[in-house]
Amino acid sequence: MSSRTAASPSRLATVTSGAPAWFAYGSLGFVAIAAGLYQGVLVNLAVNDTFLHLAMSRQVAHGDLPVRDFFDSGLVLMYAISAAAQSLFGYRLLAEAIVVAVCVTAATLLSGLLVRRLTGSLIGALLSEVLILVAAPRPYSYPKLIIYAVAAPLWWGYVAKPSKWRAAMLGVWTAVAFYFRPDHCVYMAAAVVFATVAADGMSLVTMRRLVTAGIVCMVLVAPWLVFAQRTIGIRAYLAGGLAQGVAEEVQTSGHTLPRWPVRTRAEIIRFDPQDAFAPEVSLRWADNSGPVERRGVLRRYRLTDPHDEGNVTHVRLSAFAIARLHDLVGEPSVADTAGIDRGAATVSTTGWPFWQRIAFRFPPFRLRILPGLDTQQAASAAATVLFQVIPVLAIVVALLFRRRLTGVITARGLAGFSAATLVVNAGLIRSSYDVRTIDAVVLPALLAGFAVGGLLFLARGSGRVTRAAVVVVLASASLLLLRSVAGAGELGDHLWYLSGQWRDGEHLRGTWADIQRHLAMSPPSEYWRARTPPAEVQLALYARECVPARERLMVLWFAPEIYYYADRLMAQRHLVFIPGWSSVADEQRLTVEKVRRAAPPLVFASAPRLDTVTRSIYPGLVAYVHRYYQPVGVVHGDEDYVVLARRDRRPVRTYGGQQWPCYADRS
Repeated sequence: MSSRTAASPSRLATVTSGAPAWFAYGSLGFVAIAAGLYQGVLVNLAVNDTFLHLAMSRQVAHGDLPVRDFFDSGLVLMYAISAAAQSLFGYRLLAEAIVVAVCVTAATLLSGLLVRRLTGSLIGALLSEVLILVAAPRPYSYPKLIIYAVAAPLWWGYVAKPSKWRAAMLGVWTAVAFYFRPDHCVYMAAAVVFATVAADGMSLVTMRRLVTAGIVCMVLVAPWLVFAQRTIGIRAYLAGGLAQGVAEEVQTSGHTLPRWPVRTRAEIIRFDPQDAFAPEVSLRWADNSGPVERRGVLRRYRLTDPHDEGNVTHVRLSAFAIARLHDLVGEPSVADTAGIDRGAATVSTTGWPFWQRIAFRFPPFRLRILPGLDTQQAASAAATVLFQVIPVLAIVVALLFRRRLTGVITARGLAGFSAATLVVNAGLIRSSYDVRTIDAVVLPALLAGFAVGGLLFLARGSGRVTRAAVVVVLASASLLLLRSVAGAGELGDHLWYLSGQWRDGEHLRGTWADIQRHLAMSPPSEYWRARTPPAEVQLALYARECVPARERLMVLWFAPEIYYYADRLMAQRHLVFIPGWSSVADEQRLTVEKVRRAAPPLVFASAPRLDTVTRSIYPGLVAYVHRYYQPVGVVHGDEDYVVLARRDRRPVRTYGGQQWPCYADRS
C-alpha cells in the first residue's frame, strides 16, 4: 500500500486494537499527568543551569530584550514563556514548575496517543509514555520533549496524507523550534526533508512541499532576524551563535559512543548476600573501652562494614545480631546506639527502607536484575547506545520487511522517521552523557513503542512457541531500555527524596511541606531566610537587600541563580564566561560599555578565577573592575567568592555581621 492510500488508520492499528477506548485513553492520560507532576515537582531541585533562562526571563519581564540588552543563547521562547508564567502565577518557582508540568504532560500524552494511533497497541503506547516519565530530563530541557512530541504527529500526519497545508504546518513548527533554540530549527528542517521524501520520494511534488515549508518557516523567523540586524547586525548575531556552538563542542568529547557497561553475567543477573540489605546502625563506645573490646563486639555479633568516626562506629547488623539485640545494647563497651530502640531491643525502621527489609528477610527478593546499570554513569552509557541502536534497527526492519509494512507505517515512512531520529540524536546526544542523553528520549521512545506494537501484531497469527518467544524478547528488551533510562534519569534517587528518604510518615510530610514552601514562596529568596543557604544564595540575599531595585548587579562567573533570587538585572551582557563567545566582533566593547552605563554598586567575583579565567576572556572588563571597585568581603563556598564595592559610591548603611556596604534603605 502506498503512503497516499494510508489516510485511514493503519491495518496494524485496526487489528491490534483491543482495550476499550475509555480504558486506553484513561491509562495514557494517567501516565502523562503523572509524568508532568513528577517533573514539575523536580523543579524544586533546580540547579544553576535551570536558572539561566529564568534569570533571563526576569530581564525580559523588566523590559530588557535579547540581543539588544544581553547576549542571546537563542532561548527566546523559553524567556517569554517563563516571563508570562511569572506574570500569571507570581514571581516564584511554582510558575516554572507549572510550565514544566504542562509541557511534559502534553509531550507524554502526544507520544502515547501517536503510538496508539499508528499501531493500535496500548502496551506500546504505555511503554513510550513510561520511558518519558522515568527519563525526567532536567527541568530546563522541557523544550526538547515538547518540540519533538509535537513534531512527530505532524510528521506522520504529513506522511499519511501529504498536502501543502500539512507542509505549511511543518514549516510553522520548524519556526517554533527556532525560537526555542536555533539548532532545533536545523534538526526540524532535516526531519521535514525526510517526511516529504518518505511521502512522495524524490519528485517535483517533494520539492514544492519543501519550498512551502521553507517559505512559511522563513516568514515566521524573519521578524527576529530583522530585529537582530537592527540591533547588533545579523552577521554578529550569527557569529555569536556559531561561537557558542563551537565553544560547547570543544568542551565535550564529541559524539563517540560510550563503552557498553553490561559485559559479565554478574552484571546481568545475580543474587546479593543478605548483608547487602542489612540495616545500618551506629555504636557509640564507652569512654573506658579499648580497641580490643570494640573488635570483640564486632566479631561476636558478626557486624559488617565498620566505619569509624571518632568514638562512633557505623555498622550493618547481621541476622545473627538482630536476633541478639538485647545482648548487644547491654554490652559494657557500648554506651549508646543509633538505629536501635534500646528499650524494646528492636531495629528502628527509620532509615531502613521497606524494600530492603523485605529483601533482608526473604531470599527471592535479593535477586538483582541488571545490577551493572546501578550507577547513573553506567545507565546513561547504556541509554546512549540504545538510543542510537533503536533507529538503526528500525531502518534495518524497514528494509527487510518493506512488503509487510502497510498503512501509515510504511517501510519508507519508518526509515525516514528513523533517519530523522538519528539526526536529532546527533544534535542532542553528546557528552556528558549522564546529563544530555535523556534529553533525546522522545523519538527513541516512539520507535520503541512502534516496535512493541509491530511485534505483537506479527505474533498474533503465529504459533504458541513463536508468541512466547516474542513476549520474552519484548519483555527483556523493554526491561533493559526502561532500566537504562530510569537509571540515567536518577529515578531511584528522586523517589528516595520524594518519599522522605524512605524513613517514616513524619519525614515524608516534612519533605513535601518543604517542597511546597520552596515552590510557592514569593519572592523565592524568602525560602532561604530561615535556612543556611549556599554561598550563591547568600550573595543573592545580600544583593536583594542592598542593591536598589532600579539598579543592576554584576556577577563574574556562571551563577544565574544569584540574579534570579536577587531579582536584579545584569549589568553586563553575558551570564556565561566562555572564551569563544567573547571573541565575537564588538562583544568586548558592548559589554564594557554596558557596564559603564550601569555602574553597578556591587560586583561579585570568583576569587581564584577573577584574574585568571575571567581576565583571559574579558580583560577590559576586569581592568574596569579593578579600577573602580574594591574588595569588601569574602563568602566561602565551593570556592571563595569576593564582594567588590564601587569606590566612588557611599553606602547608606551596612549589612549583616560582616558590615558589608548597603546602598538601599530598608523597605
